[in-house]
Amino acid sequence: PLNSDDALYAELRDLNVEELGDRLGARAKAIREAYDAFRRNADASIAEIHDFVKRIPGLARIYRSLRTHVAVAERVARTTDSRAFRERWRAERALLEGQEPAYDLIEDLVAAGEPAPSLLRLLCLQSLVAGGIRSARYDFLRREVLQAYGFEFLGTLHHLERVGLLSRARATVAADLLGGGGADAAPFATLRRALALVVDDVDPRTPRDAAFVTSGYAPLSCRLVEALATRGGAGLAAALPGLAGAPHLRYAPRAQSREALANALSAVPTPLAVDPSSLAPAPPARPDGAKPVLVAFFVGGVTRAEIAALRFLSRRPDFPFAVVVAATAVVGGAGLLEGLAFDVENRLARDGGPSRGGGPRT
Repeated sequence: PLNSDDALYAELRDLNVEELGDRLGARAKAIREAYDAFRRNADASIAEIHDFVKRIPGLARIYRSLRTHVAVAERVARTTDSRAFRERWRAERALLEGQEPAYDLIEDLVAAGEPAPSLLRLLCLQSLVAGGIRSARYDFLRREVLQAYGFEFLGTLHHLERVGLLSRARATVAADLLGGGGADAAPFATLRRALALVVDDVDPRTPRDAAFVTSGYAPLSCRLVEALATRGGAGLAAALPGLAGAPHLRYAPRAQSREALANALSAVPTPLAVDPSSLAPAPPARPDGAKPVLVAFFVGGVTRAEIAALRFLSRRPDFPFAVVVAATAVVGGAGLLEGLAFDVENRLARDGGPSRGGGPRT
């Protein structure tokens, strides 16, 4: 299994895919040079031979691990280098940047028979970044999905609506003029500007910002941690109070007793509580010079991109904490939607027809 016991995996797991090939090539070259150097040394002493023999098990283990990671990288590259992946990435990036809605692409994907989980992910992303979908278009897209994929998706759409991943935009003049739910007035647009979620000049090979994990988008959770734990959190305090459903945020950097923590939690008011003056106090000093630990706990699940971004944040010399990530689960987009899917047995479907999550009916 791939875990931190594999030193090579620990080195590669947080890299951008563009850096992965070069890093694997460098490791393969180092192993090859180690063997070649020993072969060229015809006058090696007994001690040198003994030392190399002791290194052989370790080199062999690294070589086996390298072969595994090269095979994984090749499979990943077949996906990331494909035209479909690139087009989808550009469409999602345009959504995150607030450039243009993806309604035409969504309709094309329905007509082309895109697998339902992939289609629903894009539909939910459109709804989230735009603050909802204009009612007339929402009804149209909902009807298209049900006609193409079957009535059994009615329960899944209902679940997505219940948790807020899919919603109608509030009826406003701005929303109607923009034709997609008022993207500039959406909560995500406010957060995108306040927290600099989209970064243009990202170098995935020598990253300077957590946005490198997706080649330009910094996970929102990482930006929240960064804003709460470092100076410059006033923008966060200004951005969050106006957002519907905003979380309770408190930052307490100093050591507290259990009684003090209990009193602090019980005193959290109903509205969002962010005190700009308390967002960036100096962290408590450690006698050994090590960074104090900040635990980021995700209830419901965390993605691997978020973990990689938080690890990058933790490694930054100017970030005052060592971040430890804890979560109830590690999730991905497909797994998240599967958990919200509503199983309905379609006894009218033909034998061998598409199951839940498949393409549209024929």
